[in-house]
Amino acid sequence: MNLSNFEQYLQNQILERGLDYFHRGMIDTLETDDGHHYLADVDGTDIYTVDVYLNDVDDIVDSSCDCPYDYDDYCKHQAAVLYAIREQKALKRKSFKKEKQPNLPSMLRSLKKDELIRIILEITDDNPDIKEQLLYTYSPTKNERTASEKLIKESIRRASRKGFIEWNQVNNALQGAEMVLEKAQSKIVQGDFENAVLLGITVLSNVVEMIDYSDDSNGSIGAVISWCIQIIDQAISSGFEFGHLQEQSELFDAIVKEAMNEQYDGWSEWRFDLLRLCIPFCGGKKLRSKLEETLASLLKQTTKDSWSGEYDRTQLKKLQLAIMETFDDEEKIEEFIYEHLHLHDFREIAIEHAFAKGQFDKVIQLALEGERMAAKKWPGLVNTFRQYRYQVYEVTGELEKQKELAEEFLLGNDYSYYEKLKNLYTSKEWSEELNRLLSLFQKENRLSATYLSIIKEERLTTHILDFCNHHLSSVTELYPYFEESHPEELNRLFTEYILKAAEEASDRKKYKGVTSIIKKYSKVCGTAQPIALIETLKETYKRRPAFVDELEKVRI
Repeated sequence: MNLSNFEQYLQNQILERGLDYFHRGMIDTLETDDGHHYLADVDGTDIYTVDVYLNDVDDIVDSSCDCPYDYDDYCKHQAAVLYAIREQKALKRKSFKKEKQPNLPSMLRSLKKDELIRIILEITDDNPDIKEQLLYTYSPTKNERTASEKLIKESIRRASRKGFIEWNQVNNALQGAEMVLEKAQSKIVQGDFENAVLLGITVLSNVVEMIDYSDDSNGSIGAVISWCIQIIDQAISSGFEFGHLQEQSELFDAIVKEAMNEQYDGWSEWRFDLLRLCIPFCGGKKLRSKLEETLASLLKQTTKDSWSGEYDRTQLKKLQLAIMETFDDEEKIEEFIYEHLHLHDFREIAIEHAFAKGQFDKVIQLALEGERMAAKKWPGLVNTFRQYRYQVYEVTGELEKQKELAEEFLLGNDYSYYEKLKNLYTSKEWSEELNRLLSLFQKENRLSATYLSIIKEERLTTHILDFCNHHLSSVTELYPYFEESHPEELNRLFTEYILKAAEEASDRKKYKGVTSIIKKYSKVCGTAQPIALIETLKETYKRRPAFVDELEKVRI
């Protein structure tokens, strides 16, 4: 892994967070004596130290961070430092005057046809992928789908090793599929909507199959499948819009056939997406009957008494509803919705319809029934229906019911209702209500994230200090709320936290965690007391040489 291309080897999430840290200036120091060993301090929850070793050609020989992250070889702090090192090196290189680069398009235009042909042939001899792309893109062919499938399969074959595609080969395996999708996109621009759909199906049938023998941890296969479905959708929409879809029945059958392929048995969401694309074809009785029969057949196959089975049934019923919403009258649609209120998605649809009509009593009734049903089977959905009730109370101006329900949300750890509740009281009333609310949190031992957010927002120093006393580790986050007003308490809390962490530490990784807290302590409170504390720890744990070694590395 080289400094120039380390992004290819780190997880996307780590890269995004590291880049964010880099842009936000979270790297306090970045030092090197020889251009090979870099040492950096990165400010996060604590101050973490990152070591990076490069060789003469900027290969990353070794890298480490003393943060607690242990899910992968690289953390966001290391990623941030790698970005910083690369920028530092780039800035040094820019100090040298660069030779002006020739303009490639202008140079090519100046060449004769024979010279261009020779150059292209030389390039394609050394790069079979480019040769394949040129032949596919510009060669006339009688059977475009056959040529496309051959291209897709060849890319997959070249990237496979012993019948499996490793994560770092997945993008190579998808090159053929992406070339076909680009051609499908161009077909839409040309108004050839039928072939755009058929090319999209050709890609799908091959790429979905790849999932069974690929490591798609980067999500590339899923992204290509989503791209396929978008292109098919765009082609169908554009074709109907301009009246250019001539072979509707054939396209409908091709999409349904692909959706019903057994390779979608474990990937029902993509199957449902494909079937949803068939709805515009259902203006005639024949094709509508075919799609409805397909949906009915799938409904019979769903498993009962399981989350996945209920999910599939709900999605299939929603497809049936979508057909009705496209072609049927309001009365039939509403009748179908109320027949399926046992499915929470349909209950929500019914609530939305009632709300739009101003039928607030019906909304309350449907929501209360939904809460009771959800409490028995899906507790996580209870708040969904409570939110509908709250919306009604807002519209109808029922203040007491809003207060009661907002308090329930807060005690249930939903901080989003804090401002709503506060705005229902005058300033004088809120002071009394806030004390009562905090007492409820404390009485029921609900010192949750919502409780913490409230006391931070209200800047309640006494409560924040009390929270820190119960949760020592929180001092590293909450110190700004009392560092000026209670410096002695701040020193005591940091000291107790460090001593407790040292007592519980049992390996080098945890020792590094202790030193990270010490660095944070010194940044917040100055160096005198942390230095004294380090000496105390070195004496207390002198029989733990690894711990003493980490303590001696601390630079404050």
